[in-house]
Amino acid sequence: MHTIKIGAYDIDATPPDLLDDIVRLHLHLDQELRQDDPPRLAADLRGFLAGGWGAPWRQRNAVAVIDGRTVGHGSWSLDPVNNPDIQWVNVIVTPDARRRGVGAALLRFMVAEAAAMGFQNQRLGFCLPTAREAIGRDLQGLVEARWGLTPAIVERRSRLDLTTKDREKLEAELAARRSRVGERFRLVFFPMADFAAADGPLDPDSFVKAGNEIERLMPLENLEQQPEVFDRERLENLTAIQEARGRMIWNLAAVDAASGECAGYTNVSFNPRHPILVQQFGTGVIRAYQGLGLGKLLKLDMLLRLRRELPQARFIETNNAASNAGMIGINNDLGFKEYTVSHCFQVETERLLELLGTAPPD
Repeated sequence: MHTIKIGAYDIDATPPDLLDDIVRLHLHLDQELRQDDPPRLAADLRGFLAGGWGAPWRQRNAVAVIDGRTVGHGSWSLDPVNNPDIQWVNVIVTPDARRRGVGAALLRFMVAEAAAMGFQNQRLGFCLPTAREAIGRDLQGLVEARWGLTPAIVERRSRLDLTTKDREKLEAELAARRSRVGERFRLVFFPMADFAAADGPLDPDSFVKAGNEIERLMPLENLEQQPEVFDRERLENLTAIQEARGRMIWNLAAVDAASGECAGYTNVSFNPRHPILVQQFGTGVIRAYQGLGLGKLLKLDMLLRLRRELPQARFIETNNAASNAGMIGINNDLGFKEYTVSHCFQVETERLLELLGTAPPD
């Protein structure tokens, strides 16, 4: 019987050697799930794991070691401002250490740690790997068939091969969409959170206000939680985290030419030194301007910018709630293909611990 030792650290204070082990665990899981084409850069992944999501989130790592070897990584995240009772958890275990209680030990440890730190973590949230691979099918069978849990939200990741998008056709499609939308709106581009570098007039407060409304409009399906709230400071903090990882953010806003109000936006993130895979951050239009074709206009313009100014980019990926038919329809029209589907759950902490055969922490 081998003893499982667990160490815990704030994400930005995790010892470098253990952070290296965590990166390897994640990259090996990418390979197991066949989500390594292209492979994530170790340095970029390391930056994400060390930087996290920024304030107000509290995020911690738990590292499981057997006989001096790292065999598991648990991470937990809790937003004490917007959703103080929900603890999101993630667990990765090396294949040779599975079914030895490592995952359950990490989960119990993280729940107890958050409670000991004074958080009222009444519910746990977690997402399973895609069921197209054996590990995902096994976990889905455990959680849904044996435990009887129902997904709170189904997340659909889609991918577009940018090399299939001809620039001339994109330009023609964009021109047609602009003609349909008319002169009422102008598109304003700016990098990072640098509103001063915008290529047209844009009220930062209106942009932030639009972002918060769009956040509230995002379908949560059966998730019991409040949307996050953003302000200029939070936006700048998130941008600083991306910059520390060596990443760039491109933002594109649709602005009502008459009122100056921000009607919607789209933004993407990529590593300029290795931009083969671009991540879509978000796209949305506030309710007052929906139905005018702005969402597709924004995405078309961004795709054309990527093809024109970032020719090394090969893929762009985006995540949507499976129920978000409007945005999925736009993505499908643009050529995005379903890449993975993940089931995410929320369950009372006490119930999940009972399912694991444990009692809740004191």
